[in-house]
Amino acid sequence: MNMYLKKIIFFSFMFCFISSLFSAYSTLLMSSNLCGGGYSFNNEGTSYGGKLSFNIIPAIKWKENILIPVYSFEYSGVKDVKELVGGGTLVQQYITNMLYLKPVFKLSKTIKLKPKVAFTSQLIKETKNEEWAKGLFDYYKINTSVEIELGLSNVSKLVLVPSVYTVNFYNYKTLASEKSEEEYGKELASVGKDILNFTAAEVSVDYKLNKFVNLNLYTTQKNFVDQYVITETGEYSNEKRNDFMGFLNINFCFPLKTFSEILLSLQYSFNTSNQNHYDVERTKYIDNYYDYNEISFSPHGRFLFGSIPMNLDVVYNVSLRQYVSRLVQDEDGNYGDDKIKILRQYISLVVSFPIIDNLNGFIQQNYILSTSNMKYEQVYRYNYSAYNILVGRSE
Repeated sequence: MNMYLKKIIFFSFMFCFISSLFSAYSTLLMSSNLCGGGYSFNNEGTSYGGKLSFNIIPAIKWKENILIPVYSFEYSGVKDVKELVGGGTLVQQYITNMLYLKPVFKLSKTIKLKPKVAFTSQLIKETKNEEWAKGLFDYYKINTSVEIELGLSNVSKLVLVPSVYTVNFYNYKTLASEKSEEEYGKELASVGKDILNFTAAEVSVDYKLNKFVNLNLYTTQKNFVDQYVITETGEYSNEKRNDFMGFLNINFCFPLKTFSEILLSLQYSFNTSNQNHYDVERTKYIDNYYDYNEISFSPHGRFLFGSIPMNLDVVYNVSLRQYVSRLVQDEDGNYGDDKIKILRQYISLVVSFPIIDNLNGFIQQNYILSTSNMKYEQVYRYNYSAYNILVGRSE
């Protein structure tokens, strides 16, 4: 463990400990999760590892207000089956540290105000022999937000959260400079010093209509600090990249009996970007390369078994993503006329059961299948299957 990570953990613990001493009305809350398991990608063998996460919350109450400092830690050595969604990269291990401070002000019986300042740091190892704190996609994020909660009735509630944040991939330029334009495309090679760094303004709205219907709306505007837009001639313009993304999610809850319920989620999401793509090897220009529309459908069943102390959660999700301009390619990279479509199916089964007081065990299985009309996969994976299983305990 490097000195950088040790300092984060040390100062986080000290912050939470000192905060808990400020008032006799403080309450120390802790939770943890420990598990191990295996992961298989495209039936190419199985890798094994463990996961550990915990939260420390020394909440402080004065009058009707609350101060909530939180330290959160997570280590994962088991890959997530959703890692490649969006054309990502397979990660061997990661460590996430998050520290935030959130006071809760009760302004009236129906209005609460919750400002928040947060710092998040993630260290990523893409290969087993890679050193910690030298990962290509290591980043830190600084976020400020204000949560406004309006209690409209006993069961109806509206939560509005505007926020701004910055994300800094501090190692990316050093390693990306070794990659060629033919590998990544011209917009991601040899362009600027901090091409992945961005600032963002975000708004989320959560509206609980009643105990059966819940609406979620989310939008964010991302402005890249040092990534310039590619032109049709393959040159860089003076304009910098900016993306606008969002989604609308509708959740329905159907309580069947006293021992089970069915949750149904419908979602539409989109992304628009002014960034284009120039394939240097094939001298092919594609405008608005990152634009897409996506719809998804997800039923979630939660079941109890009467007198048997056991729960079963079953989640199925199917989504279809349609890129607006991104063209399909065959196995050799030759372009076609159709636009890329990606169909993903995901299923998760979780069995949980009590072990002793405040300690539960669980077994979780996750499977994802992605199919696409895109066959060229030298940079991104579009067609794959992945499976993992986790066994552990939580408190």
